[in-house]
Amino acid sequence: MKITGIMLSSCCLLLVGSHCQAQEPPQDGTFVQVCTMYGSANQGEQAFNKDDVCNLPGDFPLDKSYHQQLIVPAGGGAASNISAADVPAGLHLVVSGNHYWSIVQPTKMVILDQEGPQIRQFQVHLYCGPEPFPGPGCSVSVKVYAKKKQ
Repeated sequence: MKITGIMLSSCCLLLVGSHCQAQEPPQDGTFVQVCTMYGSANQGEQAFNKDDVCNLPGDFPLDKSYHQQLIVPAGGGAASNISAADVPAGLHLVVSGNHYWSIVQPTKMVILDQEGPQIRQFQVHLYCGPEPFPGPGCSVSVKVYAKKKQ
């Protein structure tokens, strides 16, 4: 069983340009996909560089005891300064892309409204770098899941 986990983790690291099942949240019925962040740039364009946000549903009962164990935050030769420890408690990120892509710091969770229903907002920086013409363009995608407290 331990060898299977190691091989699966190694597979994810080698296949970062494609969708990787090990990044998916546990299929226990407690995770809700709350948003998808996306960015792209065509060949010859400037790199896509943007802080992006994802609002969780108001008063979402977030299970802060959950901590993501594995994340592939970059691929195609791009670098990232994010590890699974940087993903806020209760969230699970599935990151993918094409060509040079990554998510980088800052990552944070903020509360938007202290008065009404508590609305949390997850923030992260997305990057992808295309090649000059005639090379490929790029994309980066982040699916954000929240674990519902039972």
